[in-house]
Amino acid sequence: MVRLLRTINAIGQLATDLGPNLQVQYHQRVLPALATAMDGLNNLRVQEHFQKYYDAIMPYLKAILVNANDKANRMLRAKAMECISLVGMSVGKEKFRDGAKQVMEVLMLLQGSQMETDDPTTSYMLQVGVNF
Repeated sequence: MVRLLRTINAIGQLATDLGPNLQVQYHQRVLPALATAMDGLNNLRVQEHFQKYYDAIMPYLKAILVNANDKANRMLRAKAMECISLVGMSVGKEKFRDGAKQVMEVLMLLQGSQMETDDPTTSYMLQVGVNF
């Protein structure tokens, strides 16, 4: 289990560092492997450990996502997206279903808004979008 978590963390760091290039060049290899590794049925231990924190953490992450919209907080908003995605994977689709709908609505509004070219939100949307 430790090896699996380290591998997933390493891939997550690569996705952060390499962003869209990793997705374009290696998505056919990486995404199926990640989906298999993160499958809730295979990793119930992770879900059983984190589900109890979901209701306490998720409202704060969604509030950051909605309210951190000025230039100084763009990276905070992007990191909140990443955290929401990771939390959603941790708790599984049944627990995350309602939260995912709300988050997707916010992401669609953000996608439709005029963002600056250096806004990290765009690349983070690409990274977390595969988790929804």
